[in-house]
This record gives sequence, C-alpha cells and structure tokens, in this order.
Amino acid sequence: ISTGRSISENWQYQLRYADLGEAEVSKTAAIDYTVWSVLGQYTLPVLAESSFRVNAMFGVALVEGESSTLNLEDAHSTEPALGVGLDYVFNPTWRAKLESIAYGEDFISTTVGIARRF
Repeated sequence: ISTGRSISENWQYQLRYADLGEAEVSKTAAIDYTVWSVLGQYTLPVLAESSFRVNAMFGVALVEGESSTLNLEDAHSTEPALGVGLDYVFNPTWRAKLESIAYGEDFISTTVGIARRF
C-alpha cells in the first residue's frame, strides 16, 4: 500500500507499507516481516514520448520482524531502500506498475499493480 505526492513532473515522494511475508528459521520457527518506507522517486525522461515511464526510487525503510515462536527483543532495523520501476500510463489518472525495491541486503519486494493519480 502506498500514497504519495508529485513535487514536479519528474519527482515524487511516497510513504509505503508492505507485508514481506514469512521467513522460516527452522522447522518450528518463523519470522513475519513488514516494512514502512519513505521514498523519493525520479521518473527518467528517457521514454517521455511513449506511454512507458522508467522510475528510480531511493529512501529509508523500517523493517520489523515478529514471531510467535521466537523470543525477539529487538526485531526491527532501519535499512536503505533502493528500487526501479516501469509504469504504463493509460491516461493522466490511471497507470499499471511493475516495481522492485530492495530493503537493505536481505529483502526484495517485487510488485505489480494499478495506480490512480489524484
């Protein structure tokens, strides 16, 4: 889930939440990860004449881990967030998105979705 705002034609900022799923530590223990992030996004002007837009994203993320089977005292960390994306613009309001964002060295989130611009 994300929300954001355009600063200019090529620059946006975003606040995102993602459920990264479960990592199995052993046969009887697992950790569920979620992430909150603040990202800046730059839309590269390389495909400006087409309906495709290439995006570069950068920012910071808070990664949180939770487990019902492990005793986790400090299960959160602040990580850099770097990503790339490709948008297909249907019209000024609607677009399809494909994005991949790396949170630190251990987590990568790839998403496909539809976005509405206000």
